[in-house]
Amino acid sequence: MRLFELIEDLPDPRMQGKVQHNFGAIVFVTMCVILSGCESWVDIADYCEAKVAFSVCLSNGVPSEWTFRRVFTMIDPAALEALLRAHAAETVLPNKQSDQIAIDGKALRGSKRQGCVPVCIL
Repeated sequence: MRLFELIEDLPDPRMQGKVQHNFGAIVFVTMCVILSGCESWVDIADYCEAKVAFSVCLSNGVPSEWTFRRVFTMIDPAALEALLRAHAAETVLPNKQSDQIAIDGKALRGSKRQGCVPVCIL
């Protein structure tokens, strides 16, 4: 997956003399945490504190909620949208065969039990 390459191409808007945390690590960790269900800057910082695996990416410790907020308010929205669109295109449509994903009426594999109806996505 080219996610790391896409993040590296995203321009860092911060002043280089005042940087403590790696820009790519902040963006990557935030994307992972948002996909895990976090919805606020406080949630993102708390989630990073709770997960030991993110300490590998964040060599100077977990940034504060205000650092996450500041970084994302400075990022060019068009560049971030391009990153997310490129990532989604590679993830959802790797073969580019279709523009649509049909999810209605699918039964969850392995959810059928004797005497029970399988879990369905409607």
